[in-house]
Amino acid sequence: MPEPQETVAYQWQRLVNNVRNLPKRISQAIQGTPETEIWSSLENQTLDFDLLEDHLKEIHRIVKKDGSDILGTRLILDERQNLMEIKIYSRKGEKNSLLTNHVKINSMKNIPPDIMEEIQSKGRVELTIHLMI
Repeated sequence: MPEPQETVAYQWQRLVNNVRNLPKRISQAIQGTPETEIWSSLENQTLDFDLLEDHLKEIHRIVKKDGSDILGTRLILDERQNLMEIKIYSRKGEKNSLLTNHVKINSMKNIPPDIMEEIQSKGRVELTIHLMI
């Protein structure tokens, strides 16, 4: 049986590895790598807004697997830079974290009219996303 310090050290190393790998796992989720199989809202650099909620829910599930609570999610669509940015604010214990990922998009479809109007007038839109999981 391992010494208590080894168990704590092992658990600490596991936590550190999980934290280090979290941005990579979120990036994989956003880029749709086969490991995650969740990126249905982005295909061939085309964002399908109708599928975005399911995608974000899956990213939240990934973050929550490490025991983190989701504090909030921001979605930024920038037409000038052909960019979608997702910011996920989370907390684990007393530590707050911000996970940010950028994805290049060439086009968008199924965008609600009010959001599309803001993108066209300002070149970008920032949305606060509230998901019920």
